[in-house]
Amino acid sequence: MFVMAPTATFPILTRVLPLPSKIDAFGAPPMLTNAAKAGALDYLAVISTLFVILGFLMIFRNTLQGMGKAVIPMISSIVELALRAFAAIYLAAKLGYIGICYASPIAWVGGSAVVSGGYFWVVRRIGCRYLYNRRQVTVRGRR
Repeated sequence: MFVMAPTATFPILTRVLPLPSKIDAFGAPPMLTNAAKAGALDYLAVISTLFVILGFLMIFRNTLQGMGKAVIPMISSIVELALRAFAAIYLAAKLGYIGICYASPIAWVGGSAVVSGGYFWVVRRIGCRYLYNRRQVTVRGRR
């Protein structure tokens, strides 16, 4: 489901919503319009293929917040901000515009690593506590 939506949307955006050939909404000449269109298509190509990572990030983050664990998603947001700043500064100097296009997916990967690690840690702690309490009750004979 996550993979199908971006790959189905990309061809629609490139063919159904073309920019006018003579002049765009801001009065730019066709050469600038084509450059902006090419940049937008590059950005969509990079972002749309990596929305799966963003989906995992949102699932884990919202699950942790629903469990009442707000510190781990906050740390994840700080990691995302730091990675975006690093990618915008370093990759923009090395790769140019494509480096800036990859800044968000790099931040999503870093945030997903923090949040998924935190999620499995919390779930394991909850599970161990549940199993320990269950064994304790059955050993004592109370049910």
